[in-house]
Amino acid sequence: MIRAVGSDFAPSKNCRIVIADDHPIVLIALSHFLNSHGFTVDAMVSTADETCAAILNPDVQLVITDYVFGHPGDGLHLVDRLRRLRSDIGILVYSMVTSAPVINDILLAGANAFVPKTEGTETLLRACQNVLKRTAAQGVNFSPLTATQDGGAFELLSVREREVMRLIAQGMSVREIGKHLRRSPKTVSVQKCSAMAKLGLRNDLALSHYLARRGWLE
Repeated sequence: MIRAVGSDFAPSKNCRIVIADDHPIVLIALSHFLNSHGFTVDAMVSTADETCAAILNPDVQLVITDYVFGHPGDGLHLVDRLRRLRSDIGILVYSMVTSAPVINDILLAGANAFVPKTEGTETLLRACQNVLKRTAAQGVNFSPLTATQDGGAFELLSVREREVMRLIAQGMSVREIGKHLRRSPKTVSVQKCSAMAKLGLRNDLALSHYLARRGWLE
C-alpha cells in the first residue's frame, strides 16, 4: 500500500529516522538518499532487537523497516513490537513482499504504510512524507478502523460470522462460543475461518490486531 502526498511537505532537519534492513547496501543507499532529502538518519540497524532498541530514542519519528529478518513472519512480529513500544512513531515497511494478504497483515499489525522495493526511491520519499505529515497532524496514528478503511470487507461477513467475531473479541474460545451459541465447535471454527478469509487475515495474530483496530477487544 502506497500513500502519497504532495511534494510541498519538507521534513525538518530534526526529523530523525531509523532504517532497518539486513542488507548493508540497502542501509547505505537509503541513508544517503534520505539524508540528502532533508531527513536525519539516526540509526541503521540489521536485526529486530536493534530496531526496537533504536526507536526508544524519543526523538525518532519514523522507522523504515524490511519485512523479513531471517525467518518468515519476523517482520509481522517486529511491527507488532514497534507499535507496542511506540504508539506515536511512524512505521513504514519497505520490502520485496508482494502478497496482498501479507501486506494486509502488516498494516493491521500497526504499520502506517507499505512500499514495495520494486518502486523507486521517489515513491518511498512521498510515503515517508505522508506518514510524517499524518503524525504531525494527528499525533498517534494507530487509530481504529472505520467501515471504509477495511475496504468494506466486514460487510461481506454473514450474520453468524459477525457474531463469532464479536465473541472472539470478548475473549471466548471456539469451544466456549459453541456452547454459548449452541453450535458445534467445528461449525464455529468453520465460521471463524470463513470470516478471516473474507477479511484477508492469515492468522490469529492478524485477527487480534483487526479486532483491536475496530475497537472491539475487551
